[in-house]
Amino acid sequence: MACRVGEAHHFESMEVNLRRNLIYIVLAIVGLVVGVGGCAIPQPPGRGSQLLMQSAEDKRNYYLYLPAGYTPNRAWPMVVTFHGMKPFDSAPAQAKEWQSVADRYGYIVVAPVLLNSDLFMQYPLRTVSHGVQRDEQSVLNIIQYVIDHCNVDRNRIYATSWSSGGYLMHYFVNRHPKIFSAMCARGSCFSEPILDPVNARMMSKRPFPILIYYCENDLKGIQRESEQAISWYRSNGFKVTSRVVPGKGHERVPDLAAEFFAISSVSQADGGGAVSKRQGTVKRVDRVEIKTPSFVGVTPLTLNLQAELPGLSGDEYDEYKFTWFIDDHLQDQARGAGKQMLFATLYTVGEHTIKVQVVTPDGGTLEKTILIRVLPATPKL
Repeated sequence: MACRVGEAHHFESMEVNLRRNLIYIVLAIVGLVVGVGGCAIPQPPGRGSQLLMQSAEDKRNYYLYLPAGYTPNRAWPMVVTFHGMKPFDSAPAQAKEWQSVADRYGYIVVAPVLLNSDLFMQYPLRTVSHGVQRDEQSVLNIIQYVIDHCNVDRNRIYATSWSSGGYLMHYFVNRHPKIFSAMCARGSCFSEPILDPVNARMMSKRPFPILIYYCENDLKGIQRESEQAISWYRSNGFKVTSRVVPGKGHERVPDLAAEFFAISSVSQADGGGAVSKRQGTVKRVDRVEIKTPSFVGVTPLTLNLQAELPGLSGDEYDEYKFTWFIDDHLQDQARGAGKQMLFATLYTVGEHTIKVQVVTPDGGTLEKTILIRVLPATPKL
């Protein structure tokens, strides 16, 4: 409850500097009295590797999470998450919040430590101060280092934020739009004065999915600024998806962002150049089928699944992108004949849905879902 009180007081204290600073002191005392170390993180820990890193250029700390199963042998999508107001949120809290979600969707996660997201920041953030510029340069350095040293899919780098981290996230994406493929503000702050509308209008000329959501019982300031963000982006030509999460307060809900990024990467017709080179020779299909050796088996059930596009063969599959889901959880996504297959082992007894989504060369989508039943193992006598 102290988390909500802290940020709620902060939204009410904007006009007079002296009054604002007094409220900061009160907030700090409240945090100490009730033992607040930050807003609760309900997400379970992940199974990957979390590293505390430091940039060589300015010694800025950041947290790097490599998801379970990470290997440098293939490219991985990356999420850059901007933390909320310290002490209610922090870079390590953001990294922890994203761990299990990153494992599920296969995301590298980068959580930089920010200077301009704490009790002593300008609030609302209305000027691009030297501190904001330092944060901007630090995040640029961090992203470049991770790209250089991890196998990052540069076509799938996403920006997200929570709470007051939204100020810097919106600013950073507005300043460096070519880095990112999509953006999600999760119960986040927004300030139009620090954004460049010319950059925004140029940015909106390419497909750039945006999701902005907040919770039904969120802080009033968060709700207000989220609605301002939705209106501003739409007025500058963006297609914005907006949601209100029912029943929750100012809480962490990273799953919606992760799912949005996964779906947006499927729906965007990337690699257009490859299609145009062979235009006129690419066959069009109207359905996809899933071949499986069995629809029923005992646990653990290992399957070799294959998506078939009737009428295609060999390298004709190279122009199609395949994305696999098990029980609505992303498993793999890539282009080419090799990615029409999925190897999976099902352990949980019961029914499981297997779904494949296919992006066609002209940007259309095909989809097929099947049910697999897993039975209990027969006990040995």
